[in-house]
Amino acid sequence: MKVLEKPNDKKNTKIQKFGLLFDTDGVILNSPHKKAWKMACIDWELSPNDTDFTKLYQMDVAGQPGITGAKNLLVKLKYFEKNQVTDINGISKAFRLVKQRYLESLIKKGEFSTYPDIGSIILDARLENVPMGVVSSSENAKYLLKNTKAKDVAENMVSLYPFIENGDSLLDLFDIDLLGTISNGIKTKEELYETAKNRLRTSSNNQSLDIFVFEDAESGIIAAKSQGLYTIGIARTNMTTIESMKKFGADLAYDETTLLEKGYEGIKRDILKIIGK
Repeated sequence: MKVLEKPNDKKNTKIQKFGLLFDTDGVILNSPHKKAWKMACIDWELSPNDTDFTKLYQMDVAGQPGITGAKNLLVKLKYFEKNQVTDINGISKAFRLVKQRYLESLIKKGEFSTYPDIGSIILDARLENVPMGVVSSSENAKYLLKNTKAKDVAENMVSLYPFIENGDSLLDLFDIDLLGTISNGIKTKEELYETAKNRLRTSSNNQSLDIFVFEDAESGIIAAKSQGLYTIGIARTNMTTIESMKKFGADLAYDETTLLEKGYEGIKRDILKIIGK
C-alpha cells in the first residue's frame, strides 16, 4: 500500500482527531459464522426456529470467542441440562469444532463478501490517514480479510484511492489488527478491545486518541464501552435495530440505509460533534 502521509507523523495533526476500530464479522464482512453455528445446532439436534436463533446468536454468540459462544448456545438451548453434562468445557470445545468444520467448508465455497457501506468508509478514512484497526474474536478473520482485494472493495472507484496497489488486501489498509482470541492469547471481548485500543494509540503516537468502535453485536458494544471507547452500532437488516444498539450504549447507531446516506463524511461529522473537535 502506498503511504500518502504517515499516521504516526507528529506533524500531521489532521489525523489525530480520532481513530477507528472495526469489528469484522457483521460489520466489514458478511461471513457465514451464523450459518455455521446454525448447522452445528442442527447436527446436534438443537434447532430453534430462525427468528429465535437470530436473537440468540446476536445476544450470546456474535463477537464472542468461539468457546464462549459454544458454551452460551449449549446453555441457552439446555443441552447441558438435558444431557446431564459434567464436562462443560470439553463438550463446548467439541461443539465449537463442529461449527468450525462447517465454517471452513462454507468459506472454501466462497460464501463471504464485503459490506459495501463499511468498505467505502474504510477507504475514505484511509484516504485521510485516520488511524484504523480491525479486530475479531474469530480465528478465520485474517484469512478472509487477506483474501479480499482492496481494489475489489473500491470497485470502479479505485482511481479515487491512489494508495491502493494491485496486491493490496483489505487487511493491508489497517494500521493494526488483532484477529483471533486464541492465537493472540485473549480470553474475552473486553480484553480484545483493551489491547486493540492500546495498540492503535501506540501506532498513532497519541495515547489520548479518541477511538470509535464499529460493532454490530450488543455484547461488543458493552465490551468496547467498558474499555472507555466510543461505539458506533451497525444495525444489519434482520439482525439488530438502531434502537437496540442505543439501548446497549452505542454513542452513534446506523442501519444500512443511513450508513449509505451519510457515508464517511456524514459519520465523521457525527463523530466530531461528540468529541467536540
